[in-house]
Amino acid sequence: ARLEKMGGEALVPLQRLALGDDPGLARRALRHLGRLARRESLPALRRAVALPDRRAAAVAALGALGDRRGEAALLPLLDVSGPEPALLEALARVGGPETIRALAARLRTGAGPSERSRLLETIARVGGEAGVLSLLDLAEDEDLGGEAETVIEAHAARLLPGLCRLAARGGPEVSRRAIDELGRLALPGAVPTLRELLEKRPSRGPAARALARIGTEAAVDALLARPLTAEIRGAFRDAGPGAEAVLLDRLARTTGTGRTGILSLLALCGGPDAVRALAPLAEEPACAPAAIHALGEIGGEEAVRALAAFAARRRYARAAAAALGATGSEAAVPVLVALGRRDPSLRGAARDALSRIRSSRAVEGILALETRPRPGPGTRRALARMNRTLVDPALRRLAEGKGRVAARARRALRETAPAPAGGPDPF
Repeated sequence: ARLEKMGGEALVPLQRLALGDDPGLARRALRHLGRLARRESLPALRRAVALPDRRAAAVAALGALGDRRGEAALLPLLDVSGPEPALLEALARVGGPETIRALAARLRTGAGPSERSRLLETIARVGGEAGVLSLLDLAEDEDLGGEAETVIEAHAARLLPGLCRLAARGGPEVSRRAIDELGRLALPGAVPTLRELLEKRPSRGPAARALARIGTEAAVDALLARPLTAEIRGAFRDAGPGAEAVLLDRLARTTGTGRTGILSLLALCGGPDAVRALAPLAEEPACAPAAIHALGEIGGEEAVRALAAFAARRRYARAAAAALGATGSEAAVPVLVALGRRDPSLRGAARDALSRIRSSRAVEGILALETRPRPGPGTRRALARMNRTLVDPALRRLAEGKGRVAARARRALRETAPAPAGGPDPF
């Protein structure tokens, strides 16, 4: 403590002791030099590293000093003593691009599992653009990829500035990789950088996808502030879990036709909460068509129930039929059959919608809507749009029963020729 209070006055005697003939005294002096962390000690520390009997203390002191100039003295020790924890700790404090290159090279030359973990952690702690780029490269390595991604996730906050700089200033490929990683990590701190990248044509698509993945208010608002092009809309197909809540909040705050764009985005990323919010829009003619489409894209039994309510209103029935088919849900079959029977003018729309549902019940529904004894052109076209491996077993099962549907199924089986070898499937 007395030496540390002396500060600079203690440096010269401590440096002499650090390089003296008594190893024990030298190690104690090196520990004090590390605590003082004065740059004037650097030459003595670099010389002490070369002496095996005090090397460990010198390595620790260089790490405590935190001067990048100590890197050159530490790197050769990787080949002398290997990646020991104390050496890696010091390199994490003073290392730069040269350290990162050396550690990455060692990783690729057969490092063991525990050694790999320590080397990757050190690269992440050195950080900067070089550290980020090295980790991104290692994440694509067949053997190291999983561990590298885990380390990136663990050190995401530390790596954020480097990722943002690479995204903004890197070449096209490097920038794209950095943007994709910002989206994968869903880092809210990346939003300002990504918002600026929306202005640049080559990076607009990746930046939009990353913002949608982040899904915070700031991220979603950055996307809503731009024209909702196909590129922006497509980003919401893989939106983060928070994006839906933000869109629903903005939907509630928006009026008139401005809601249509938000509805088109909810169609891509909405879930049960969106379905519950869209169901009441039957009372808003300006929004109802977009809400119906969104419900069809979201799908699920709850969406089918909401669409059934829309289908009960004649002005929305045709659009609701198409949306019910888009859900692909077997729960939509009875709704569509009832719709086609209730209104003959909608029978074709209901049949077309049923043909989009991969279910034997949909095949039965198509036949149930036929009014003639034998399948007419509309029925045949609907069945032809479905997969034959689904239709044929369904028809055979129905043909074994009784009643009009069974008779139509037998007719359909007789009138359907097998697909020619190598030719198109007639169904």
